[in-house]
Amino acid sequence: MKKLCVFISLLLLVGAFIYITNVNYTHVQNQFHEEHAITKLLNEKPMFKDFPKKNGITKHVNIKNESTYYNNVMAELKTIIERIDEETYSVTFIKSWNLLINDEKVESYWIYEVQPEAMMLVRHQDKDDLINLLNNF
Repeated sequence: MKKLCVFISLLLLVGAFIYITNVNYTHVQNQFHEEHAITKLLNEKPMFKDFPKKNGITKHVNIKNESTYYNNVMAELKTIIERIDEETYSVTFIKSWNLLINDEKVESYWIYEVQPEAMMLVRHQDKDDLINLLNNF
C-alpha cells in the first residue's frame, strides 16, 4: 500500500511537471520576439532589404550613385532593435554615408514601431537625396 501511494504521488508530480513545462513552452512559443519584428518589417518594406537582420550589427556597403563624380559611395547600414513592451519593438535603420557635406556626416534613419499586427513609421530623416545633389557640382 505504501509503495502504491509513493507511485501515485510520483505519477502526479511527473504529470504536473509535464503540464507546467508545456504551458511555459506554449507561452514562450506564442510571444512576439525581435526576430519576428525585423522579419515583418523587412518583408513589408523591401527598401530595407540590405540592412542587417540582427540587432546591433553594422554592414559596410558600396552603393552605386548616378553622379559622374562619385560613382560609388561607401555607406554603413546599421539595425537597432529595442523592446518597448511584450509585443512592441522599436526598429531603427541607420544609413551613414562615407561623405561630409558642409562638414557634416550624411546620415539617414528610419524608426518604426512594430507589433504582431501593425507597424508604424515613428520618425525619419532621409538625407539620401543629398548624395544625388553632388551631380550639380
